[in-house]
Amino acid sequence: MARRVIINADDLGVHPGTDAGILDAYTQGVLTSATLLMTTPWMQQALHRAKIVGLPLGVHLSLTLGNSRAGAAAAPDLVDHQGNLHRSAADILLTCNRRDGLTRLLPQIKVEFEAQLAAAADCGIAPTHMDAHQHVHMHPAIYAVVQALAPRFGVHHIRFAREKLYAFELGGDLPATIGRNNHVKWLLLSWLARGIERRLKTPDEFFGVKYSGVMTKRALLGVIRASRAEILEIGIHPGRKVDPGNTGYEQPNYIQFISSPWRQRELDALCGHSLTDELKALGITLCDHQGRSKA
Repeated sequence: MARRVIINADDLGVHPGTDAGILDAYTQGVLTSATLLMTTPWMQQALHRAKIVGLPLGVHLSLTLGNSRAGAAAAPDLVDHQGNLHRSAADILLTCNRRDGLTRLLPQIKVEFEAQLAAAADCGIAPTHMDAHQHVHMHPAIYAVVQALAPRFGVHHIRFAREKLYAFELGGDLPATIGRNNHVKWLLLSWLARGIERRLKTPDEFFGVKYSGVMTKRALLGVIRASRAEILEIGIHPGRKVDPGNTGYEQPNYIQFISSPWRQRELDALCGHSLTDELKALGITLCDHQGRSKA
């Protein structure tokens, strides 16, 4: 059984409704930290709200969502004429697997990530850790860029998104995880992870790829009971219900992503006395990436 558990909400700053759910999951549930997008119109508002409740924050680096911090002139292959980070994660990872694509794209990724981390520093954020939207940092060359930038910004912890397959995953949640094509992502990330040389600190184990966007209370308890990691990180995407017509985005995939009813379901899975009591009965210590226990 895992002994110390980090439960981190990705996507803080993506939408006020999502942000409200993340804050609820921290103040009323078992969430221990969140990673903040630096590329959205609601970033400052989300940061202010997080500071009020004392939510530990990392940086959610993005190459695929929001407005570029570096700009189109600095990252022309990542940014469209409106300043949006417009490429898909699959497109970026496949491009980086070609020698010519990697040579062209990697310097632009470095500039964009550097600008996002500088923005976080300018806002007074001392990040608990870093991860990336859609795990794009898990390409070995991109991971190396992130690790090289980290010391300049006082970051010493990073997500390593390679996860095991547990028997409990073959139960009732399987149709939902297959429906999101999550097992394909899991296989790709597992393959990419083999080429990564880790220099920053990481939790002993990560869980959340196969259950990305469809996390249940059953899965949370299942992995905590099954894992033998000293420190287990669980990545999750809670939020309040958002009207698809009021997301603030025009891209269909963004709208679907933000307004998914699973956001509310994941929030519900994190909240309530029953889960808190069950984790206490298991002897679990909830903490952030820097080892600080949740009160």
